[in-house]
Amino acid sequence: MLIRYAGQQQTIRVSLIHAWDRGDIIEPIMSASSGPKDCVRNWIFDLFDRHPDIERVEMVRGIFKQSEPFAIRRKADGWYDCQDRRLEVEK
Repeated sequence: MLIRYAGQQQTIRVSLIHAWDRGDIIEPIMSASSGPKDCVRNWIFDLFDRHPDIERVEMVRGIFKQSEPFAIRRKADGWYDCQDRRLEVEK
């Protein structure tokens, strides 16, 4: 998958780690011993809860060494990063 900011030429090739659609996570996990997966799940739940216009969240990672995972969000009118900047996504 290729991602670039709208109107930009430079792209980053990423691979999909996991994707969530609205409704996949019914409620947050309330546990003092929640591990990293539970924390990510709660963060994704919070994104959906605070932003009713988000339809899907995808966790991706750049295809190069030491790339940190990051989330992209799909709304009805396109894809956005977590700072609400418009993205162009080629799958």
